[in-house]
Amino acid sequence: MVNYQRDLIRRFISYDKVVVQKIKFCKVEELPAGKSIDKKILARKIAVYNDNGKISAMESECKHMKAPLNMAEAIEGVVTCNWHDWKYDLKSGKCLTHENMDLKKFEIEISDGWIYIIFDF
Repeated sequence: MVNYQRDLIRRFISYDKVVVQKIKFCKVEELPAGKSIDKKILARKIAVYNDNGKISAMESECKHMKAPLNMAEAIEGVVTCNWHDWKYDLKSGKCLTHENMDLKKFEIEISDGWIYIIFDF
């Protein structure tokens, strides 16, 4: 590898810094209580849930057979897969029915009536 290529790679890969990106997802008014919206962002399927005013975001495919979780209702902080009743905690993405099958949780930010997903790389 030539020197200029090595320098270029060093500029974009930094192990001591976290790169954060904020992506506009949807308007708050588009997400009624108990419902969810899902979108594919940066090659990931993400669902945003409104659990009686508490907005949460996590991966939108169940770890069991990749069932779509966007059709599941958010009830008391838990999303239950419609296919086989796997349950996930909205605060953490933790699978409540099976060990080591957690979903990635995403931080959100609400600003000017919009919900943003925060990606950290």
